[in-house]
Amino acid sequence: MSVQVNHLAQYRAGWSELFNDLYRLLTSFIVFENDDEPVVIVNWVIHTWLIPLFEYTPYLHLFSATKGCGKSNLLKLIAWLSNKGRIEINCTNAIYRTIDKNKPTLCFDEIDRYNSEDKGELWGVLNQGNEQSGAIVTRYSGPNNSAEEFDLFCPKAFSGIGREKLPDTLQDRSIPIALRRKLKEETTQRFRARKVRITCNEFVEVIERQVEEIADEDIFPDKLQEDFLEVLEEHIENDRAIDIAEPLLLIASLGDEDWLNRTTQSLINLSIREDEEDYNNELLLLKVCAEVMKQELSYGRSNIYSKHLVEKVNNSDTGRFGRYNNGLGIDQMFLAQKLKGYKIKTQSVRGDNSEGILKGYKFEDFEEPIARYLPNLSEVKEDPPEQDELFE
Repeated sequence: MSVQVNHLAQYRAGWSELFNDLYRLLTSFIVFENDDEPVVIVNWVIHTWLIPLFEYTPYLHLFSATKGCGKSNLLKLIAWLSNKGRIEINCTNAIYRTIDKNKPTLCFDEIDRYNSEDKGELWGVLNQGNEQSGAIVTRYSGPNNSAEEFDLFCPKAFSGIGREKLPDTLQDRSIPIALRRKLKEETTQRFRARKVRITCNEFVEVIERQVEEIADEDIFPDKLQEDFLEVLEEHIENDRAIDIAEPLLLIASLGDEDWLNRTTQSLINLSIREDEEDYNNELLLLKVCAEVMKQELSYGRSNIYSKHLVEKVNNSDTGRFGRYNNGLGIDQMFLAQKLKGYKIKTQSVRGDNSEGILKGYKFEDFEEPIARYLPNLSEVKEDPPEQDELFE
């Protein structure tokens, strides 16, 4: 991080302490996929209190492959800590009236239950709301059918099962927060809503005092914004990803150098956009591999060649993966790419036949992902396959 932040030095210690305290609060209740996520969320919460200063607001997208990963609890923490935070479930496109009147921080829960076709207009309204200039929707009403404009600009967070449940256009405006299921050896505090709400209220009082202290300061001078933009452009290729990262980097500049550096790296890491994947299919794939593993272990085998695992997956009872690629099924590259998401990688293994050493998998590498995502091996229910489902 080459940008020097010399202004507001008298406030930096207070902000640094607040940032780190919020980080500890989040990580005491939630098991994150990586350390980047809570760092970004802390900055995001603070940006909701200074939202008029930004041209863009990044959306947050909390998602996981299955239930029981802490999405709703994290969304509550975000709503309770944010400026005018409120949780919405299955709202209509008329939410634009609430946005225009109250300028809240909106936290949408259970978006996986939304009917995409019925919510098309709602998604359209929300698409416009992350940019301050032009975030307007016009509605006609009254006896004279007069036009009325509503401002849509406000912070928004979304939560639900499966990354694909949020429309692509909203994903493009969002920072992905992938949550994972807690293992037995991973300790977190029990989330008791009443007590946690009291703690959040105490934090809100601190945030309000901190914001009030800098109310008359030029906290984000033009030169600082230009310098940060150069840093982001050097490391992030996607223009929209740069737009949504900049406000959080500016927020981080209120803290010390360590916090600024952590935030910079976290934003860069989370801006790397992987190909969109069907998380339910990924979980189903892991389950099929787990069933293969169970059978192979019963024969005393500790590893399997990639080509043999691919064959067993394609021929599994689910029938799902054998229909990929116009009926040819998945291949070794596809399997490796999907299992990589669970940190399962191919390596050289020796089979129990004359083929010698080939690329394959050790079953011990499957144990941790299975324990985390499929503790009972009954978490995945297959959705009816589409007639024209193709390997992509």
